Amino acid sequence: MYDGTDFHQQHAASRVDAIILQAASHVGTVDGANPRGSQTGRRRPGGRRHLQGSSKLNPSAGVEIAHILSPQRCSSDVRACLEKHGFGRVPPFLHRVHAKLDAEQEYIITRDKPEEVPKSIVRLQSQREKDELLRGLKLQFQRATASYIKELPQSRAKLELEEEIARIKKDITKLGEPYIFVADDG
Repeated sequence: MYDGTDFHQQHAASRVDAIILQAASHVGTVDGANPRGSQTGRRRPGGRRHLQGSSKLNPSAGVEIAHILSPQRCSSDVRACLEKHGFGRVPPFLHRVHAKLDAEQEYIITRDKPEEVPKSIVRLQSQREKDELLRGLKLQFQRATASYIKELPQSRAKLELEEEIARIKKDITKLGEPYIFVADDG
């Protein structure tokens, strides 16, 4: 049983040879000769001109064609060639930029990590505690004002007592806030 495979293979081989011959005539000729020979020719059916004539082909044309048609290098050869020529490496003038980008990337990574929460526990101050503190602050205020009155004008102690009275007034106003949080001791 004949399936025509040999015919197709022969036809394909002859077409490849024709393509190679045509490419060889275009690659180059010796001494600038016209690759198609003289421009004399006869018309083919369909209006195309078939050129005839002899030409001297460049002997290196066959080498160039063979090089083009040769199998590609395997990937290990390509990798070795690229490593030899320094492809894929950071150019020296970009080392500083590369270092800055690495530092920024490291910073971003560390920012994503959860920060440790302080272990101190707070609680709301009770009204009883506020009242005790307020009584104590009022007592301090009375003592400080009594001492202030007894001091001589323009004395250093009088200035210190003024500062203490201002601090006590500030603490008393803070105790008037509805929510005060304090550290829980136990």
